[in-house]
Amino acid sequence: MEDWPAWHFDPKGLFSVKSAYKRAVQIRDSKLNRDASSFGSNIEKGGSFWWQIKLQNKVKMFAWRMAHNSLPVRRNIARKGVKIDTVCPMCNCLDEDCGHLFSSARELSNVGAK
Repeated sequence: MEDWPAWHFDPKGLFSVKSAYKRAVQIRDSKLNRDASSFGSNIEKGGSFWWQIKLQNKVKMFAWRMAHNSLPVRRNIARKGVKIDTVCPMCNCLDEDCGHLFSSARELSNVGAK
């Protein structure tokens, strides 16, 4: 019997970047004891919380990216190796990250309402 290369993480036994990435995420999440496909707990077994919400897809995608810290805010851009000033252009005192971005927006809307 002759050896042949096979990738058992793909149903067809073929290697793809998608299947390798999926496997890498599974390994990472199992080490961290978490499941990146869901936030909180699943509503039903096998169902993901994100995709069962009845909202526009762009809103669901934005919420998912916010929860997974993958929005293109200055701090995340710098984390990817781009040389950029991470200080928030609105307050000029803290790094711009997802939490700061929305807490600053809330504070600005409260100021405008007074």
